[in-house]
Amino acid sequence: MSKKSILEEVLSSQDEKSLQDFDPAGSVLSLLKAVDSRGADIIRQRYSLDGRPARTLEEIGSNYGVTRERIRQVQSATLKELRDKQNSLDPVSKVIVSVLNSTGKVMEENHLVDTMLEAKEAGQADRAAVLFILELHDDFKRFDENSDFHRAWGTKDAELETAREIIDAFHEVLQKNGEPVSHENVTDHLSDHPVYEKHGDNLDENSVAAILMISKGVRRNPFGEWGLADWAQISPRGVKDKAYIVLSKNGDPLHFVDIAKEIDASGFDQKKAHPQTVHNELIKDDRFVLVGRGIYALKEWGYEPGTVADVLEKIMQRKEQPITREELVKEVMKQRLVKKNTILLGLQNKDKFVRQEGGRYRLAE
Repeated sequence: MSKKSILEEVLSSQDEKSLQDFDPAGSVLSLLKAVDSRGADIIRQRYSLDGRPARTLEEIGSNYGVTRERIRQVQSATLKELRDKQNSLDPVSKVIVSVLNSTGKVMEENHLVDTMLEAKEAGQADRAAVLFILELHDDFKRFDENSDFHRAWGTKDAELETAREIIDAFHEVLQKNGEPVSHENVTDHLSDHPVYEKHGDNLDENSVAAILMISKGVRRNPFGEWGLADWAQISPRGVKDKAYIVLSKNGDPLHFVDIAKEIDASGFDQKKAHPQTVHNELIKDDRFVLVGRGIYALKEWGYEPGTVADVLEKIMQRKEQPITREELVKEVMKQRLVKKNTILLGLQNKDKFVRQEGGRYRLAE
């Protein structure tokens, strides 16, 4: 059985409201019918409630043949009238408040809107309606974007101090660990921090994640791992970092064409990964080792750089005594995804290797 969304859990606990009846866009459009038609039209255009990009005061004024100042006046008067009638939005507002309360009272704007619409096929008009309700209704408080936080919304009694304490604590945890933390374990990693003694009763996976999404210094990558925003594992700066993350998650060597496909499928950003670019970049980065024809592995997995002949040479250096052909093939196969004949061809380099009686090989003097 699939896990319920935050919205579904909230709605299932509210007797007066069902998931099917939760309709922010419909509620806003019904509210607009209660005011002058021109004012309602201006609000629809200014707030994208018709699903189209928001229009400027000048654009709307031009359509109506009046000045931008006149449109601003009508907009202001209409908003005041709508606020006086905002109680018609209370059923929707109560659901949004419940969602906020379930995740610590404050949520990053896009996260909140996504959460409110995750149980339905939502378009731009639906997103605009949720944002309009947040702007209009007295139940909500806006926290503007700054150097530390993304724009966020909270209940009218919400404050950012608790969120700041938890974010600072998580920064300390990440810096101490030096590596990303899986989404499922965010609460566990905070459990030994003093902040947990203070706020632990109200912290769970959803509330911690909601708080972390407010921060600009912490981010979650497409694999559900949280880390510092400037870490390459979290915010890869180019195709090499993306390839490193993909290979780390895969755990096995991949052909550069498959690496490119995995990068695109992971959804780091909108940039398409071109296979030849991946090949050209990885072959220059010492984090990667070419272990077969177009196949790359991570050096940290124990793969040694160089040609098959280079690998043979290192094996013989470690052994410090002649070694059979079969043993050499076995050892090279641990390092390279190549055919046996490729290894035997490498052994024919008489400048590097000497075949002794009995079929054993040693390094040339």
